[in-house]
Amino acid sequence: MEIDQCPSAVTIWAANTAPTPAQSLPGVGHGLPDIRERAAMLCGRLAFGATSDGGYEVIAKPPTQLPAVPADLVEDNP
Repeated sequence: MEIDQCPSAVTIWAANTAPTPAQSLPGVGHGLPDIRERAAMLCGRLAFGATSDGGYEVIAKPPTQLPAVPADLVEDNP
């Protein structure tokens, strides 16, 4: 895993090698869709996919500052 920061975003990169059959475990299957949804909520970016050696990598780039909430989405609590 590597983490790099610049003024506008943080880059998080994680990769693994191809699993052996004994290491393969079934998953629920919600991890990457959930991460993608959270990245979109923050106006960040997410990329993931298989590597040439049979492993997998994930690259997330959330912004260093949260986006402003549009005025029409702010609830008025009396």
